[in-house]
Amino acid sequence: MLKPGGRQVSPTLDGIRRDHRERYCLAATLIPDHAWVLDVACGIGYGSFIMAQLSRPEMIVGVDISADAIGCGLEHYPHPRVNLLCGDALKLDLGGQRFDVIVSFETLEHIEEDRAFLANLRRLLAPAGLLIISTPNEDVLPFDPSCYAYHVRHYRSAEFTRLLADGGFGLIAAYTQHDRETGDIRRGLGGAFDIAVCAGAEAIYGRGAISHDAAARGLEVVR
Repeated sequence: MLKPGGRQVSPTLDGIRRDHRERYCLAATLIPDHAWVLDVACGIGYGSFIMAQLSRPEMIVGVDISADAIGCGLEHYPHPRVNLLCGDALKLDLGGQRFDVIVSFETLEHIEEDRAFLANLRRLLAPAGLLIISTPNEDVLPFDPSCYAYHVRHYRSAEFTRLLADGGFGLIAAYTQHDRETGDIRRGLGGAFDIAVCAGAEAIYGRGAISHDAAARGLEVVR
């Protein structure tokens, strides 16, 4: 049996913590039909499975650095529109494929080279694509290495959004989860887990290509 190692591990969705599942349910509502989706640090792939079940993507590519996690996902969460691969989030090379939606939940706090990570996601995102990314909020869940053995830092809400802006992303919508047990998602930031929906800054402040598509998905561009 795969050891968690900081990941949610269960052969069934009922065994995955609800707040984790709810983030992927939110992401599914933002995936356009026939989109190419990248799930970065997908773990055992339960989130890729949830998104494939709740939306109509062309393909979801789930990538995780752990070969054991990918093997577990292939066994327990197979789906015809999901392709699970082993790879390093800092060095992803997917044959030049760019993605309409990139999802990366509870990943940023695990990576020392956070700016390099975001730069790689920026490279993989299509010009009018969306990045949906989450991280724990330092003000609610203070970083303590004795409690968070697999984390390297936590971010305050303002630090999180500033890091995204510095990485070339413009914020379209913000969500937060105050309760890890219920996983309820609300608009805004400042809960235990912050969720940002972003596009490439030039798509918002340049051509404006993202604006119509975002509005169609019930999002309002945050300027």
